[in-house]
Amino acid sequence: MSQDPVVNRLRQRLFLIVAFVLAVSVFGGWLVQREMIAQGKRQLVEDQEALLVTLASQFSREIGDVQRILNIVLNDSHIRAFVASGKRSDDEPENSLRELVLAWGNILQLRWLDDSGQERLRMDHGIGGRQPVLVPETELQNKAQRYYFIDGISAPEDQLYVSRIDLNVERGAIVTPYQPTLRASVRTGDASGLRPGLFIVNYDLRDLFASLRKLETDEIQLMLVDEDGYFLMHPQRVYEWGRDTGNKGHTFAALDETAWRQLNERNVINGLDTAQGILSSQKVNVDDAGNRALYFVVRTPNEAFLGIEQSAYFWGGLSALLIALIGFAAAFYDQRNLVLQNSLTRKLQDEKRALRQTNKKLDENINSLKLMQDELVESRKLSALGMMVAGVAHELNTPVGGALIVTSGLEGDLRTLNRNIGQGLTRQALDDYTESAAVSLNLLNRNLKKAKDVVDSFKRLAVDRSGEELISFQLAQVVEDVVLSMQPLIKNSAISISRDITVRDELIGYPGVLSQIVQNLLINSINHAFFLQESKSVEILAEAAEGNKIRLVFQDNGKGVEEEALARLFDPFVTSARGSGSSGLGLHLVHQWVTGVMHGSVKAENRETGGLRFVILFPARIQV
Repeated sequence: MSQDPVVNRLRQRLFLIVAFVLAVSVFGGWLVQREMIAQGKRQLVEDQEALLVTLASQFSREIGDVQRILNIVLNDSHIRAFVASGKRSDDEPENSLRELVLAWGNILQLRWLDDSGQERLRMDHGIGGRQPVLVPETELQNKAQRYYFIDGISAPEDQLYVSRIDLNVERGAIVTPYQPTLRASVRTGDASGLRPGLFIVNYDLRDLFASLRKLETDEIQLMLVDEDGYFLMHPQRVYEWGRDTGNKGHTFAALDETAWRQLNERNVINGLDTAQGILSSQKVNVDDAGNRALYFVVRTPNEAFLGIEQSAYFWGGLSALLIALIGFAAAFYDQRNLVLQNSLTRKLQDEKRALRQTNKKLDENINSLKLMQDELVESRKLSALGMMVAGVAHELNTPVGGALIVTSGLEGDLRTLNRNIGQGLTRQALDDYTESAAVSLNLLNRNLKKAKDVVDSFKRLAVDRSGEELISFQLAQVVEDVVLSMQPLIKNSAISISRDITVRDELIGYPGVLSQIVQNLLINSINHAFFLQESKSVEILAEAAEGNKIRLVFQDNGKGVEEEALARLFDPFVTSARGSGSSGLGLHLVHQWVTGVMHGSVKAENRETGGLRFVILFPARIQV
């Protein structure tokens, strides 16, 4: 028994989807794991960098305190007097030193040595909370062979010398418990006006080291290394002070030579992977000459980072499981939808056929609507032409009627002349006839000329509107012809029209289209602008604008248009007087003619003083 082909395709598709979901879930879990490990390392390195900044800042403050102590000593008048003369006239030098030692509790010793290395003045920190002790002259020692004297006496007078940090030694033995000590000195001599020698302060760093150790965490360990690689601080205390205790193998290079080489080559290291763990460091110069440096090193052991990796594995696996569950759920939902989709496909095909038939009917209706719209537009044009013809006929009526009256008078005068000739023509009768004939011919000529002007105006409008070629024309003449052709409607509406056309150059374009635009705007004002209003006026203004364009402004003093209706003013079939026969195409045609034929723009706006204003911009010379 053969299986349904559709069922077979669905099964194959389901198998492919399951395989794809498994692959995506494994890959997604791996990405989550990698990103979490990377994010954990980035956060760890940021914490290490922040700790390094704190360590360097605290150490710099201590070095600053040492320098301030030496500056105070150098500027104390009593101490300077003693160094300059070598004699103590009173106890003031000792008092100054004692106050300094009391003010800075970390001073172990404060002393001045002459250029032979002999201590001449020395104040020791009191032990067990006792007052600082001035060492008697008989107990003062010669330090000429100590390295910090040799280096300090060789430094320039204005330069701070800082020794390496080592353990305090008294009477040849290391003081216990260990006292990490920093010795800083400033040389005296001719530049300072003092005898040659050296001010030295022994600065106790135990408090500093204790505060630095408090900054350590389970994830971040602290190491302080001197320029030779000896540990001053280490998580395992046994590695500390290898130089002082004689353990020459307790150096950074001995534990990790590759990392030590990196420390020497770079001033700053961020997130270096080493055998000991993730390491960051910062090199800090501790003296003015840059001869003495310390390395602040922070390290996250591998076992501490293992917790981050385990957490990443957990969340990666959980992410893979969630992706798989979501994928399987989506596959099940998709499979169920496919079955439903197959049953709906046939219905959809039937509906598509029905929709095509409906669309066909709709297209036919749209085409019919377009034809009706075109017919309505043509009727609108014919209506405008009929209005123009009616106006021309009305304007012709007066001069033609006058011409008929004059002709009738001439006929009567001619009959009188003929009668006088039969009875005997007199000189007076002939003079009367010629005088009357001259007056009548003058009136006839004026009436016929006026009729000719009206006909010429109508001819220009008719020819311009029927032509589609670019021609040259005068803007003022076009406006005047439109106003003349609509004079009866203007008079019946009691509207005053003013023109201010400052454009004198000939334009190249479509004067017929322009006349239709002006006529539609004028009809729009007559039909919609004025409601129970006594003073009715329309202004037509034109001037040259930037870019070789013409600005044509048509405005009235009517009621204007509501603001929300301005945006739809040029839409087709939009009118406020549909009940009185308006089609709503007048302004739509204006917009189409201006933008499509005249290559210009038109906008409508309400005037501040009341009424509506149309601003039309179009090229002075239209080019095809």
